[in-house]
Amino acid sequence: MAEDDETSDLLLTLALKDISHTILHAKTGTEAVEKVLNDNEIDLVMMDINMPEMDGYDVTRQIRQSGINVIIIAQTAIGLAGDNEKAIEAGCTDFFSKPIDQILIKSLIEKHTQFRIKKSFN
Repeated sequence: MAEDDETSDLLLTLALKDISHTILHAKTGTEAVEKVLNDNEIDLVMMDINMPEMDGYDVTRQIRQSGINVIIIAQTAIGLAGDNEKAIEAGCTDFFSKPIDQILIKSLIEKHTQFRIKKSFN
């Protein structure tokens, strides 16, 4: 999870804890790149677009340029027109605007993986 905002990090962690084996946290874009490039077990990245040191678009481009095939779901609190297209153009698999919606997040993960999530959302 690449997220510098503590509240968003906590909400995303709560949304993913019952479907994730391990959740790694990166608070800067640089740290996110390092984690993905150095851990071949990562299969999904929740990518905040507005990160310190390097934004989520640049992080995604670096990951894609390395040849790593990982699902990257971008999110942003700002949600300007064209952000979705910009994220997909940078190499993100999908995109959503905050606030964090557990049902939406789980449906996006299910959409891009073979993983079927139990439909009882708490």
